[in-house]
Formats: sequence, C-alpha cells, structure tokens
Amino acid sequence: MRENLLALVLWILEGTGKKDLCFPFSLPHLEFVRRCHQALACAERWVGAPRTEPERRTIRHLEALLARLDREARLPATVQLLENRWLAFSELRAVVALTNSELPGAERSSQQKTLAALEFCRLEAIAAAVKRYRTDLDRRAAALTAEQRKNSCDNVILGYFKRYGAYLFGHPVRRDEDGVIVAIVERTNNVAEQFFGHTKQQLRRRLGRAHLGCDLAQQPAQAALIQNLRHADYVSVLCGSLENLPACFASLDADSTPRSTSLKRDHRDSKLFRSIRDLLDQNSEASGKIAANPAQIEPAATVI
Repeated sequence: MRENLLALVLWILEGTGKKDLCFPFSLPHLEFVRRCHQALACAERWVGAPRTEPERRTIRHLEALLARLDREARLPATVQLLENRWLAFSELRAVVALTNSELPGAERSSQQKTLAALEFCRLEAIAAAVKRYRTDLDRRAAALTAEQRKNSCDNVILGYFKRYGAYLFGHPVRRDEDGVIVAIVERTNNVAEQFFGHTKQQLRRRLGRAHLGCDLAQQPAQAALIQNLRHADYVSVLCGSLENLPACFASLDADSTPRSTSLKRDHRDSKLFRSIRDLLDQNSEASGKIAANPAQIEPAATVI
C-alpha cells in the first residue's frame, strides 16, 4: 500500500494538521464534510493506476463509508446553511477589518504595533465602510419577506449592529501640545487577554496544575504590578534603579502603609483541611491526648 493512500485517509480525518481557530472563526466539522466530498477525486489523483489489491480494497471500503453522507437527508441543507452563514460572517469580518492576528489566541509576533495617528485614520476608514455596509444590509433586509427575515443572516448581523454598534468606534485618543495623536485605545482586549494568559503560564510552571482559575483569582491585585519592573521608565520613577529597590521597601513606614491583600495558595481540599485542624484542636483542648501533628507531641518527662 502506497504512502499516498495513508496520507489521503489522514487528510480526510485531520486536514493539513494545523490547529483550528476557535469557533466561529473556523468550522472544522464543515471542513470535514468538504474533505469527504473531495476524497474520491483526490484518490484518483494521489493513488493512480495500477493499484495493488490492498489499495483497491481500501478505496472500495472508503467509498462505502463516504456513501453514507449521501444517504443523510438533512446533510445537504445543513451544509448549504452553514456555507451561507460562513460567507456572511466572512463578509462582516472583511468590513470591520478583523484579521486572525487580532484574535485573543494569536501569537504576539504576528501583531505589529501601528503608529497612533495611522491607527486613528484606519479606524475612521473602517467606520465609514461599516456605515456603508449597514445601509446595504438595510436595503437587502427590506427586500425579504417576514418569513425569510427570521433566518436571514443579514437580519442577524443588523441585530448585532443595533446592540453593539455604538461600542465599535469612538476610541479615546491622546494628543500632545501640537495636537498630534500620540496614543489611542486599542479596539480589542487582546492586551489584557494576553497578560492574563502569560500570568497563568507562570502559575502553571510554578504550581504544576492545569486548572488555574482559582489561583489567578486568589492573587492580590498588587501582583500585576510586578510586571512593570521590566520597564526602565517605571523603575526610574519608583526607585531610580533595581539596586535601590530594597532600600525603598525598607524606608516604608509599616504603620502608615495600607495593608495589602495576602497571597493565598488554596486548593479544593483546603477548606476540609482547615476543618480537620479545627476539630483536632478542639479534641486536643478537651482531652489533651490528640495533637494535630504527631511531631507536636512532647516526649514524656523522664522520672529520676
């Protein structure tokens, strides 16, 4: 059996092997059905004649499996519906200029910082394109009947524009004395998402646990400020240099400094263990025979 036939089967199941984006930015099940429809044509090109008996038997079995798709009555309508909605979703992404590099899971290396003035001009151009797009959607939705409008993609997108359209643009900007734009608020929350994702990676390396939502919530708010020590301007304002950091902490007046939130490291059984310690302490006070830790039991005095 040639390796191309094995590659064909793996391609049907896994595609090209690349990691899919999260829903709805990719539709892996729809892509799987598309690959199944293309599989036999690919087999003709990838595994040409003459074929060995194992290859012919494998392709016949593959044909029988793929024939099940044709016997599913609801499948063609579902595929057509998903493809229409995917086209509408892709059209919307193109209008708002949302690329894969702006998604929360995108790599930082793929995101290039843009000058604030250029980003402001880009957002203005996107806002004008969205305004024209909404006008086009209103025109297309008006041409539909009431029954067609219920499941219309254009009507769904218009509903989201009415609900969230006011939050898409109007990002605050900062200007210098000459009126030049020097900073603009980013239109996505990727910076915060990536910051918390990096924090969870550090916790995972330190604690070795997979689920870190509780650990992240238990960290005090001051823990986020530690990352600022990587920036020279922040360190310069705070203490001049990292060498002066211990002296700055030592000069703080403990009585006048607000008490910070303590750092906790609980897990799912921490509450039960506290109850155990309380129960053991109660029994120890009552009988004087049980200690929370065997090592805490003092040896009996030697009688001379």
